[in-house]
Amino acid sequence: MGSEISEEFKKAIDELESLPIYTMSLGSKELFHSNFWGWLMDQDETRSLINLFFEEIDISTELKVDREKGNRDITILDKDKNAYVIENKIKSSPNENQLKKYEADTEKFVRGIITGVKEPPFNLDTNWTFISYRRIAEYLKDNVFPKVTNPDLKNVLGQYIKMIVNINIIIDEC
Repeated sequence: MGSEISEEFKKAIDELESLPIYTMSLGSKELFHSNFWGWLMDQDETRSLINLFFEEIDISTELKVDREKGNRDITILDKDKNAYVIENKIKSSPNENQLKKYEADTEKFVRGIITGVKEPPFNLDTNWTFISYRRIAEYLKDNVFPKVTNPDLKNVLGQYIKMIVNINIIIDEC
């Protein structure tokens, strides 16, 4: 990052500091995001977030969203108990051995998603795909947020989207 801080960077910092949801996220960033996504996946109005990660899952069927089961950030189980895993890495890089362990320890593992602000420093095998926080923010903004009718949920989701967008602006400039 150069010695000059852009106006966009300053604005992003100011906006982040004004969002209560950002303040709540400061305790454990990865855990916060994973918990929030898991919660969104359990809400009728925002369940479609599942399809960003796994297009093949039919969200109209019975699904179970588990948090921190077997150290996996999010595990989605369909009606046949097929397991889809999300490993969130906002502040660290994934470890190849960790991903292999998740596959081995997860009964009926189908595939996994790694999230983060930057792609992993190694090539992912065919069972894992990377999705950036930028893409998550865009999907929430374009596909989930417009369908939300509950004003409280819409407010919280709007703040969350602003937070992720601003985090990406800051990361881009660093």
